[in-house]
Amino acid sequence: MKFLSQGIGKLVLEELDSASEARLAVAFFNPNDHILDVLAAVPKLKLIVSEEFAVNNPYKLEKLKCDNLRSIPPDDLHGKLHAKVLIIKRENGSYWTLLGSANLTHAGMFSNQEACVVLESGNPADEGSTREIRNWNM
Repeated sequence: MKFLSQGIGKLVLEELDSASEARLAVAFFNPNDHILDVLAAVPKLKLIVSEEFAVNNPYKLEKLKCDNLRSIPPDDLHGKLHAKVLIIKRENGSYWTLLGSANLTHAGMFSNQEACVVLESGNPADEGSTREIRNWNM
């Protein structure tokens, strides 16, 4: 496990750039064009986003042409989506997971004061947690 409070966006872009799959759950989805291009290049992408389009940009969702998109309404039976989870399957089959406060916005990735934790399936101490997270609502 690794704690991140700086360099979150740079690390996320590096991991997404070589991902074979990615699963993302975020309350606010409004990436800049560069992040959007990197997401669009991921071969298999699954998104879970909030339907609160006052902050989210639905046109950017359309640009992704995502095969697997689920949007959660604010009045969902289980409450509104507030999670920020990114699970990346690397080409070698290992998993890289980011959990924390950062939404997928330019501010969330590059300028806000955010706090995130990275778990890697290649680390035996993280394997159980990464498996549980992969099975969560995604």
